[in-house]
Amino acid sequence: QAFLRWIGVETKVFNVGQYRRQKEKQDQDAQYFDVGNASASSSREALAFEVLDSLMRWLDARPQGAAIFDATNSTVERRRRVQERILER
Repeated sequence: QAFLRWIGVETKVFNVGQYRRQKEKQDQDAQYFDVGNASASSSREALAFEVLDSLMRWLDARPQGAAIFDATNSTVERRRRVQERILER
């Protein structure tokens, strides 16, 4: 990020964890992150894609830029969904 800014490219980090902590007021303990907790899992997924959509709007609004999607994309399935969402645009 520092190098890109140094050469004049506008950059921005889109951190899903920060966004989640601002939006979700419930306790975010281990149970919240349990893969068996369908409700929390769905909420985390929706928040991640809200951030991804915000990232893409940010990129669309400028002629040149670099955006960093800072999220836990640890599964092949999640990475596939992120890729599909980007390609849909």
